[in-house]
Amino acid sequence: MTDDENDRKLTPGELSRFAQAFSELVGEARNVVRSESGFVGIVADHLGVAPSELPAVVETLDMVERPNLQLALNAMMENDDRSRVVGLSQEVGRYQDFSIASLLTGAFRGPGEPVPPVFDALPIDVDKTLPCVSAPAPAWITASR
Repeated sequence: MTDDENDRKLTPGELSRFAQAFSELVGEARNVVRSESGFVGIVADHLGVAPSELPAVVETLDMVERPNLQLALNAMMENDDRSRVVGLSQEVGRYQDFSIASLLTGAFRGPGEPVPPVFDALPIDVDKTLPCVSAPAPAWITASR
């Protein structure tokens, strides 16, 4: 190949076709990166709609309230055999861009696959503990099986 061949400029038509092909490639790459996690499917199956269409509600609880939440989850699950607790990786707490909304819309780029929940043994009496869903992983979601 000569220097003259390397210096050849693209015609406006060639440049337009290249730009179109590159734009399509970028779009496909974005779709791959923004693919839904298994968590999205679990929530969609449970709610019957795409979770990206719904608002995300977040409640921050004091540590002393976590046993109450766990007792409520336990009671709910005892009354509905279609439900289960779905966990998220503990590593989501390390990602600044993590939110339930970003996870459910496919915008979160971190570990968003469902995992078995992790439990902390929290004190509920002088010599008694209760296994409670661990924080910071917001795994307090029930889903039909």
